[in-house]
Amino acid sequence: MAATRTHRSDAGVGSRDLLLEATIEAIEAGGEEAVHLRDIGAAAGVTTPTIYHFFGSRAGLIIEAQAARFKESLLTFTPAAGEQLERCQSIDEVEATLRSLAAPILSSDRSKFRFTRLEALGSAVSRPLLQERLSNALRESNEQFAAILTRLQARGLVRTDISALTIAAYVTSVIFSRVIIEMDTSSNNEAEWDSLALDGVLAAILPPR
Repeated sequence: MAATRTHRSDAGVGSRDLLLEATIEAIEAGGEEAVHLRDIGAAAGVTTPTIYHFFGSRAGLIIEAQAARFKESLLTFTPAAGEQLERCQSIDEVEATLRSLAAPILSSDRSKFRFTRLEALGSAVSRPLLQERLSNALRESNEQFAAILTRLQARGLVRTDISALTIAAYVTSVIFSRVIIEMDTSSNNEAEWDSLALDGVLAAILPPR
C-alpha cells in the first residue's frame, strides 16, 4: 500500500518536490503506467508546463521519482544504526548491536523498501540516466555506512583487512537479496535465511577473536 504523503506548499515544500511526491504516490499505487501528467500536476497544484520546466518530459519525471524512492529506501536506517554502533566500546557490543539491528532491517515490515529497490533497479535497465542516479544513491549510502565502519576500525572494533567501503557494499547486497525469498516464501525458511545472512554480515564486519 502506498504511503500517504501530505502536500504542503505552506510548509516550504517547492513545486518540484510536490511533483515528485505525487509521482511517487502514483507509482506506488499503480506502477509507472499510472503516471499521468495532468493528474500529477493537479495533485501538486501546478500546470503541466511546470512539469516540463523541472523534468523535461514524463520520462524525466519518472526517472527522478524512481531515484528519489530508491534513495529514501536506502538511507532510512543508516543514521540511527550509526549512532548505536558508535556507542559500542567492545567487539562484543558491536556484535550485540548488529544482532539487534538485524531484526528490524530484515523484518517483513521492511519488504516494501526492498521491493521498491528491486522495482527501481528493473526500471533502470534501459535508462542510463536512472542507472546513474541509482549508482549515486548507492554510493552515498555505502559511503555513509563506510564512514561509521572506518571510525570503528580505528578503535579496533571492525576488521581492517577489508576496506570499510567493501564491507558496506557487501552488507547492502545482503539486505537487497532478501527480496528473493520474500517473492516465494513457500519454498524457503525465512528465519533460516536470516540466520545465514546475519552470520555472513558478522563475519564480514567483526575482527577475529
